[in-house]
Amino acid sequence: MKVCLKKKLVVCFFLFLLVSFSTFQAASIAKVAPLSNAVLKLLDGIPFALDGATIWDMMRIRHYIKIVQFGKLDPETNSYEGKYLFNGKRCTLHDLARYERSTDAEFKAKKYELESRYMDADSYQCYQEERAKVITQLESHFEQERLERQLVVERTLDDEQLVLEQLAMEESLHEYYFNEITEQDEMLKRSYIQDVENYEVAYTKLKKEQQAYREDLAPLYLMAKEDVLKILTPFSKKMAGAKKFLFKLVEEFCQKRSRPKSFLLLWSTIADGQEFVIFNKTMTSCIILDEFSTDLTHFLKDVIDSCPKGWQQFLELSKPKK
Repeated sequence: MKVCLKKKLVVCFFLFLLVSFSTFQAASIAKVAPLSNAVLKLLDGIPFALDGATIWDMMRIRHYIKIVQFGKLDPETNSYEGKYLFNGKRCTLHDLARYERSTDAEFKAKKYELESRYMDADSYQCYQEERAKVITQLESHFEQERLERQLVVERTLDDEQLVLEQLAMEESLHEYYFNEITEQDEMLKRSYIQDVENYEVAYTKLKKEQQAYREDLAPLYLMAKEDVLKILTPFSKKMAGAKKFLFKLVEEFCQKRSRPKSFLLLWSTIADGQEFVIFNKTMTSCIILDEFSTDLTHFLKDVIDSCPKGWQQFLELSKPKK
């Protein structure tokens, strides 16, 4: 019996996903043991939980996020091409993040050169040592605050007002520590720089150069973020009500993958309907968006690898229908 064209396309699409999934597995950044939380045994293969249909959705998310990150295969050139046009070239999110990193590194090198020009070697060494101590202390305080906020996770998932309060506190804390680091850094610097007025003129010029490249990247970053949101929104709605289970899995994933500050951890603690609020506030650069996308695809892979019943159901779903 012949299969209709529509069914053939569906079968081909999921065969492609299967091949892609195997390729992504081989390219994984690290080999880790499957997730072992008891939640998986309870939900693996259960309808409307981690069944074949959910694995199907996870596979689709991984596939489309990978296209945003690494491009789509062009059959004519047999190479992957991004959709974001930057400096006359088609780029992927990963390309944009790499450019952002290289430009940031260039800025830091120029900043180092500038600071060295206005300080002698001994002064510069003292400044760097004191600055490192200040940052370490502030980061320690911030980390303590973050851990204390995690203690309200269970209540947060059921209390919308507490969610809004937590979001506001999260934003204000980030802003506070950033401002504190900037302010104390400037105070230290002024105590060591020999010609503050000329230094500030040169540094202002350097900052303008950095801001200019970020302004060039901004429209492309917004496009990439919007693409990621379009991919995630339907699945996030489908997972409504399962955050308490999801948090346990994300927590184990972050421990095994050594990603203690992954945005996924915060994402899984926010009440349904509020996650995209903090997503928009947190995803502020191509680098952060690219890292989140990588964490997400690896997390979904680890969940899929840990659900043998759901995986078998997925294989059954992807078989051609006669």
